[in-house]
Amino acid sequence: MRLFFFMLIFSTQFSLAGGFTEAIFENDFKAVKELIDQGYHLAKDADAVPTAISTGSLEMLLFLLKHGADPNTFTRTYRYNGLNIRHVLGDTSSIGQIVALLSYGAVAHDGPNGHKWDYNMAIVDKRWLHVAVYYYWERMLMHNIPTPPNSISELNTIIMSLPLLTIKALAVFTEHQFNLEDILTLLPNYLKSFFRVFLNFHEED
Repeated sequence: MRLFFFMLIFSTQFSLAGGFTEAIFENDFKAVKELIDQGYHLAKDADAVPTAISTGSLEMLLFLLKHGADPNTFTRTYRYNGLNIRHVLGDTSSIGQIVALLSYGAVAHDGPNGHKWDYNMAIVDKRWLHVAVYYYWERMLMHNIPTPPNSISELNTIIMSLPLLTIKALAVFTEHQFNLEDILTLLPNYLKSFFRVFLNFHEED
């Protein structure tokens, strides 16, 4: 009897999971909310946040995070050389998506059990926009911890508190520097710390 009850719960959750993913793809807020109200365990759904990111809907991403989706989800993809595991931050493609996750507690640094989170992987993958955002996000947290946004307007307020022109300029500049060691000789002193911290370059006194 217990086994039957367990299988019933499992099959129900599995069915809900399929419908939940489809609702996110279709940007159907009503269906997503109805499934959550029915008891869907959003916090345990490792596909919810990556799916919202893949659709490009910031509204859906914020909605899911607001209702308990895990901002530190790991995505798993199978490649020819084995299983690739990375933090969901690595799936983001815009400052809005990055900041939304960070605002709800996403951590870009190394995680437990030896997993490399997106702090280091962004450098390895040469995703300089991510590196720049992470750097200035950590600097901002030293003085102010923003309240997780409930709307696009609130998210934009947090984004505008970051030095966007500097972030974008650094991302573009770094991307086009073939010899990254040259950066330390080209940048003004107040920006050199960016590259010392994230690229492990050390200026010789």
